[in-house]
Amino acid sequence: MKYTKSIDNQSLWTSLGKKPTAFFPIVDYEVLINLVWKSEFLYDLSNYQDLIEKSLKPIIVQNVPRQYYEINKNKNKNIKGILKAFKKGEKK
Repeated sequence: MKYTKSIDNQSLWTSLGKKPTAFFPIVDYEVLINLVWKSEFLYDLSNYQDLIEKSLKPIIVQNVPRQYYEINKNKNKNIKGILKAFKKGEKK
């Protein structure tokens, strides 16, 4: 792959043996470096929140029990998205 200008995704997936569960979005390097410098998460930026939630939804649905959704929905009707529970600085 050193001399090719594009990646052959089909060969990559075949060699892995399984299909990827989720695809994480491409984020500019400058944005990531600024977040690391400030000790913040990508989810802290409002313009990336929906994109991250859509990307990680297949993983969250497979790994988080459905009872958690129901409990969280009844207690916190005003919280948008499951990832808000993990946001920096919030207490349970």
